[in-house]
Amino acid sequence: LITVQELRRSELQNTFKDQYTSIRMLAQNPQTIKFIEDLISDQGTFSSGPRVDSEQQTNAYIRYFKKYSTMSGYKDLIVFHAQSQNVLLSTEGKTHRAANLLSAEFRQSGLAKVFQKVVESKKWGVEDFASYEPSGGIQSAFYGEPVFDSHDKLIAVIVVQLPPSFLTNIIESRKGMGQTGESYIVGWSKKYKRFELRTDLRTMGGGRSVTGVA
Repeated sequence: LITVQELRRSELQNTFKDQYTSIRMLAQNPQTIKFIEDLISDQGTFSSGPRVDSEQQTNAYIRYFKKYSTMSGYKDLIVFHAQSQNVLLSTEGKTHRAANLLSAEFRQSGLAKVFQKVVESKKWGVEDFASYEPSGGIQSAFYGEPVFDSHDKLIAVIVVQLPPSFLTNIIESRKGMGQTGESYIVGWSKKYKRFELRTDLRTMGGGRSVTGVA
């Protein structure tokens, strides 16, 4: 079992390493930067929130990011303007369309926290799983990556929303663990000062032992 658990841990580490590399490549891709600069230009001065001047053009940008988001297993991919904190684009637009991180709905969320980490450090940032009310309270983790223009100015932040299934699907295999063996992940909650599940349990809890439960 120890060998199986080591394999699970190695697979998890490699998955996150691959994901981080992939998101960084997306953020540094000239086409991505061009799209984001176009979106910023389309939004004008941001004085009254995001304004989409060209719905057709914006939909093309959404398809560009949506393809990447779907292949990677994210619930959402959101592009923020670094200065105004407005959403430029969301692949699940219903939740985040016209959102601003200073609004009451978002400012205490994991999404806002990871954005601030990236803006302040100008490096990638991660926020652990927690209930995310704008998505109906589902447990969500967030990873953010900065986007710089040709003059090395921070212009945007790309944030991906990770659902519980992102981790559960990696470690749920019970191969080599017999009838009742199971792998799972726990994490320390700074907010509640307790250990909580980061993946769902299949063999115990009768369906109640899911991500976010202590």
